Amino acid sequence: MFSPGFISRISYLGLLSLTVAWVAACGGGSDSGTDGAPPAPAPSPSPTPTPPPPSPPPDQPVPPPSPPPSPPPPAPPPSPPPPAAPAGTVVPADVCHPSQRLSDYLVPPAGYQYATAWSQTVTLTRAQPSSTTALVRVHSIELVEEGTGTPVPGATLNYGPSPTLPSCPDTGCLYRRQPPYYCPGADAVVGTNTTLTIDQGALRIDMSRHPAEYFHWWTDRVQLVHPVRHRMRITYSITGDAAIQFGMDYWRCKWTPSEPCSRVEYNPRCNPAVSDNCEAWVSHWYGNTSGRQTTITVPEYPR
Repeated sequence: MFSPGFISRISYLGLLSLTVAWVAACGGGSDSGTDGAPPAPAPSPSPTPTPPPPSPPPDQPVPPPSPPPSPPPPAPPPSPPPPAAPAGTVVPADVCHPSQRLSDYLVPPAGYQYATAWSQTVTLTRAQPSSTTALVRVHSIELVEEGTGTPVPGATLNYGPSPTLPSCPDTGCLYRRQPPYYCPGADAVVGTNTTLTIDQGALRIDMSRHPAEYFHWWTDRVQLVHPVRHRMRITYSITGDAAIQFGMDYWRCKWTPSEPCSRVEYNPRCNPAVSDNCEAWVSHWYGNTSGRQTTITVPEYPR
């Protein structure tokens, strides 16, 4: 028979075995991972979602779409070419005004009620030998109103019976030819043209003897009757290498210097505050007619 101590030891071992089996079945104890299995991995964090863009406030208006760009403006039409110079025109050397020039004052400007019609003649070059013919003959000069052709009283030069030759400084002078001659400030008076003669009702000017000068002469200063455009009607002839040009100037007074006209200076803008004299127009230069008498009316006004 078994002794009581032996039975007690068996009971104790059986109780211990039951206790271990229960603990294992319940997963308890801090030593449950000691059987060699790896620990379970930690779960990955969820990605943070991107927030949507903010919506505009409900009371803010939506701007309208931009209009399409405007088309460029059309190009301006090309300027018309200047009118061709009439037949018989030439351009002498060293000239200040080689072709017709019309000022901004084709009718008499305020404060300028008088006018003179003038002419000037020159050889074609300054180096022209005196043996080269340069003969100018002027039969008549008239300042007329455009449209009607009515002569302005007192502004006519005729070289018929009892003519008067131009004399310096009153009605015509020789001037030193220096380029550009007949420009403001360029005049240098030489004196009276002693080669002038009257021949068969014409003023005869032999410019072959004056290649280094030009001859400039003018009508009396006359009062303009009507506020209209004016022209010159000239009958002339040229033989050889010479040319002639015509023009018209405005003046404030009948005589200068005299009150209130004491400023003889030329002013292109017809400003009576600074000058008593300004330009209306200048014609083309007209050349050799082979001695044939010709009548022209200048200037060529635009239509």
